[in-house]
Amino acid sequence: MEWQRYRAVIMTVVAVVLVGAVWWAVRSRTGDTPVDEAAESASALPEVTREDITELEIRLPGNEEDGTEVETVRLVRGEGDVWRLAAPVEAVASESAVSTALDKISTLEIAGRAATRSEHHARLEVDAAHGVRVIARQGATTLIDVWIGAYRSGNTMVRQEGQDVVLMARGSIKFAFNKRTADWRNRAIAELTVADVREVEFRNANGHWSFTRTEDTWAERVPEPAEGESPRAPIENFDQSRLRTALSTLARLRAAGFADVTAEAAGLGEDAAIVRMVAGEGDATETVVLRVGNEAEDGQRYVSREGDATIYLVSRFNAERLIPTVEAFQPSTDPEPAGDAHGDHGHGGGMPGMPGMPGGGEGQIPPEIMRQIQEQLRNQGH
Repeated sequence: MEWQRYRAVIMTVVAVVLVGAVWWAVRSRTGDTPVDEAAESASALPEVTREDITELEIRLPGNEEDGTEVETVRLVRGEGDVWRLAAPVEAVASESAVSTALDKISTLEIAGRAATRSEHHARLEVDAAHGVRVIARQGATTLIDVWIGAYRSGNTMVRQEGQDVVLMARGSIKFAFNKRTADWRNRAIAELTVADVREVEFRNANGHWSFTRTEDTWAERVPEPAEGESPRAPIENFDQSRLRTALSTLARLRAAGFADVTAEAAGLGEDAAIVRMVAGEGDATETVVLRVGNEAEDGQRYVSREGDATIYLVSRFNAERLIPTVEAFQPSTDPEPAGDAHGDHGHGGGMPGMPGMPGGGEGQIPPEIMRQIQEQLRNQGH
């Protein structure tokens, strides 16, 4: 047939078209410049060591869909290398969240360039409307000032402030900085070693119970009755294993969030429920007194710790252990739940977020990687 005479020409044309389509796809997924492995790209960003960084300033973009506004978080390193939030609130920072951020900003590895013109900034999410701006300082000196954007094909888009060139940094980076204020805060309410706790007391509207530990055995110590009251009987069929289970949560209690209310409005006054834990011996003794207030949204409760003005929110799961009934210390045929939906059973509060994850969000798949996985599944027809 006539077309067979030109088969080689036709195949050549088809091959050229396919190559052009691939080139266009690569360029459309990044920017206007193919991957550049040239040596000058590898040194495009200032080198930063985590030890030099004394301050991190992180600007988060707003989101019209969920109503969040532009937010700037400032973290500063104090004495003993302890990090604190300096803005928008004064608070102790999450050690793990700060450590992850320092690691990411000090180990940026550039794979090449994604774009050279500003018209591609929005699509690559390195503009003010989409990007996360990260400024690392040593005192008053700026060490690095970059916009962190989209995650594409195993790389994160990065742009230095004041420049048009968009670089590709290897790996997922944005999740380490894309955290709202609550996700940078330390969510630890109590930080006791469970094995060191030797006394625990509960006082709430359901009753008053006190327990002491001798070696590995817990026993009830019936509290003295109030004036005019008769002594109560000991707990029937006391189950010390259930007390141990509750203590595994309470000794290392984590917040699900933080509340901007007064102690009075939160119900944390003199009539609040009390949990008191004593750990250690002699000069190493530590006493933690928690006040449990009113119920907030979704079954959460307000909690404060004696000596700390912070008002925390704890999940329904943890609230049940803070305000037990007598049945909480008796045998049960129901299996103990593995944790709560907020992920703050012995860990940080949400996600995390990644907290809210961020928590978020520690130990979870970064959102950029999750979106890549979802996209690949869609492309494969799943």
